[in-house]
Amino acid sequence: MAMIPLKRTEDPIKDFFGFDDALKRLTLFPTVNKTLAEFGNVWYPSMDVSEDERSLYVRVDLPGLKREDIHLSMENDTLIIKGERKIEEEKKGKNHHIVERGYGSFQRSIQLGVGVDEAKISAKYKDGVLEVVLPKTAKEAEKKINIDLG
Repeated sequence: MAMIPLKRTEDPIKDFFGFDDALKRLTLFPTVNKTLAEFGNVWYPSMDVSEDERSLYVRVDLPGLKREDIHLSMENDTLIIKGERKIEEEKKGKNHHIVERGYGSFQRSIQLGVGVDEAKISAKYKDGVLEVVLPKTAKEAEKKINIDLG
């Protein structure tokens, strides 16, 4: 599979603290994620991507979402997953002591790097986990070229 490789330099600290994906990296740390969530309800769901010879598989943890709050689309060989986890209504007389769960909108994009049969993509959502199966297109038959001996 030709997934887009991670950019690496000789300086791992510079790789980690690069500005292009800083927000995504910061959400790996619970205390920073909590602080960000307090200011802007940042939520960045976890995702696994795997493949075999026939398909790509994407699993995304989306606990607490309703199916109608999740939107999938394909654009220029990129799978786009969007959604929103809505904040629960605060009940009167209830005092919150700890609030760590993030709320709000999110978007995850995966550039596939391989041909996918868009008509056969399937998705299911069960127990807070979205599973997307993206069947690869059949490789073109190898064409044999005859060489004349002159």
